[in-house]
Amino acid sequence: MLATDNYLEKYLNFSMQSLISRNIQSIVHKPDLTKQQRDKDGNLLPLTEEEKKSLKSYNDFKSFEEKTYKEFHSLVLTDDGFPNLKKTAFKMPGYRRVVKLEKEH
Repeated sequence: MLATDNYLEKYLNFSMQSLISRNIQSIVHKPDLTKQQRDKDGNLLPLTEEEKKSLKSYNDFKSFEEKTYKEFHSLVLTDDGFPNLKKTAFKMPGYRRVVKLEKEH
């Protein structure tokens, strides 16, 4: 039971963040700067406002994602293997209680 709790507390975050990141990446695309317009001399023209906005959104997302994974990595490195989750109990009609409440000791 401790191993399951430790997994839920510490490592399930990676799976959830991966799902979130994939969903965001389906909306926030990296702009294709290889198709940037050039002038008659072959020099790159400045980015349009839409391209700037798209690039900023993408860069903000990637920096947030990097920060999040660094936090997760730090959590894993400092993991002692013992879960710190507080158990919660709930009642559902027709089901027996699985976790004892602290007041009942």
